[in-house]
Amino acid sequence: MSSTWVLWFWILNVLILTGTMIIYPQEVFTAAVGGLNTWLTIVFPALLPFFVMSELMVGLGFVHFLGVLLEPLMRPVFNLPGSGGFVVAMGYTSGFPVGAMLTARLRTARLCTQAEGERLVSFTNNASPLFIFVAVAVGMFHQPALGIWLAIVHYGINLLLGIALRFYRSREIEVKQCQPSENFSLQTAIKVMLEARRADGRAIGQLLGDAIRTAVNNLLAIGGFIIVFAVLIRLLAVIGLLHLFSQSFAWGLIQFGIPAELGNALATGFFEMTLGTKLASETPPPLVNAAIAGAILGWSGLAIHAQIAAMISHTDIRLRAFVLTRLLHAFFSGLLLYFILNHWSVLNPITPVLAPASVTRGCISLGGLLKWNLLLTTLVMGLMLVGAGACRSLQKK
Repeated sequence: MSSTWVLWFWILNVLILTGTMIIYPQEVFTAAVGGLNTWLTIVFPALLPFFVMSELMVGLGFVHFLGVLLEPLMRPVFNLPGSGGFVVAMGYTSGFPVGAMLTARLRTARLCTQAEGERLVSFTNNASPLFIFVAVAVGMFHQPALGIWLAIVHYGINLLLGIALRFYRSREIEVKQCQPSENFSLQTAIKVMLEARRADGRAIGQLLGDAIRTAVNNLLAIGGFIIVFAVLIRLLAVIGLLHLFSQSFAWGLIQFGIPAELGNALATGFFEMTLGTKLASETPPPLVNAAIAGAILGWSGLAIHAQIAAMISHTDIRLRAFVLTRLLHAFFSGLLLYFILNHWSVLNPITPVLAPASVTRGCISLGGLLKWNLLLTTLVMGLMLVGAGACRSLQKK
């Protein structure tokens, strides 16, 4: 009976949405074009190289290679296989939804269990560093120093949640296709990589073609979600439902002594992260709105949740842990930023630093985006390998 009511609930919502689209065709078209432009000019070219590269690294056995070397770090800290270190490095430097896509790839290759996949996807999907530093701190708030605090809180809390998740379903055991050896030497890593490459067996040309097809299909799904949610948010605003949502959030904010005007930013950010953070930056009071933006970044928006759900839809990974982690991330991010920004004189709330438009545009150019993402990924991976070496030395002692 309950499933029937759920079905009718969704049918009713789809009918209402369809009717609204018929009534407001111009609004739908404008919102869809905006979403399409965002996907085509920013998301697609920025993520395609990383999606293809990730598929190639799995097919060539490089992820298996890293799995052996990073096991001494990943297992004691996060209770995850060493191959998860590749997902962590990419997820913390490339932005949404790379972490989910790579986690699904590991699960498909049986390099992680279902429980490990749910842990991994819960804390490896972040806003990219360039989005935080350039788009939010400089472009929206005109406060370059704010980017440092947003990044520290955003990534720091997510890492702490990742460590806490090591206890999530920790007693469950599932046999994996590739069990890493207890010998974490470079020689063993190379041996495992060669075995994985032989097991894959695809010629380089076929591997590259499969990687491109998989990457483009995933990006098409992401583009669809971006367009659909752009339309949905616009329709919610037109028919007044978004205002009702904002009133509900405003009531909650008032209970904590936060101005109700920020409720609209929270309501929008509940659905879409970028629009929500932009509204927060335009709504007083200063500093408090930055804490709200931090909470929105932690939640990441239903549009991102839908993209992540699409990335893992062909696996048995569930989203319960992910959604709970996003709620905790949003709460602790907003709380910690509120405390830091309002009790420590770390920012000037009156005279923000205005970056010239030419500088801002240059910082977020596609070439700069790809270059800095590659540099950050290499740096993070290098630091993780150093950490794994240190852990391996301590274990020998």
